[in-house]
Amino acid sequence: MITNREKLIHQLTDELKEVTPFNPIKATVTWLLMAFTVTSFAFLVIGPFRDGSLHQLTISPQFLSESLFGLLMIILLAYLSFYIAIPSAKKMMTTLVLPLVFLCIWILFYVEGLSHPALEASISNERHACWAEVVIVGTALMLVSLLWVKRLYPTMPKRNGMLVGLVSGSVPALLMQFACMYEPEHILKFHILPGLLVGLFGVAAGMVILKTK
Repeated sequence: MITNREKLIHQLTDELKEVTPFNPIKATVTWLLMAFTVTSFAFLVIGPFRDGSLHQLTISPQFLSESLFGLLMIILLAYLSFYIAIPSAKKMMTTLVLPLVFLCIWILFYVEGLSHPALEASISNERHACWAEVVIVGTALMLVSLLWVKRLYPTMPKRNGMLVGLVSGSVPALLMQFACMYEPEHILKFHILPGLLVGLFGVAAGMVILKTK
């Protein structure tokens, strides 16, 4: 004879729905495709990319190296932005120190370029408001990304906000190396620095948007 308790158990198990676990790798790939597509489209609306910029990857190993390392850094930042949003114990070394080390190495490529530039300095295709493009596009990506991350119930809003802000600012900063003039000092001041500012915005925005009740 089935008791009321057994009936209740059967009823509860019958109503259970299968929940697909969150996959940070899948989310990272989706985010990267969205971010690079949106940024490229926004830049093209404002103006063309620098003539021959993709070809320059094949003639300058240094330009190729700094671009590939920048892409690697963005992939890492994007993955960690989703990874640390999943509630669990996370190590400071993995979630904060490592991405900051990658970011510093990427910046050092252009600091080295001040004395040994990857490409011949040229003002060809200079975009006079490139820094504003980086900030505006980066901030838009950051806000959308924070709303996405919020659904994962993150427990470290400041750290998560900073990572989201940094990766959101890094995408337009990297692509601007192909859309605007190539000159290391200009890149540091008007491409990378505005991208870093988006990271600072991310800390403040994360405290507001990702705040847990």
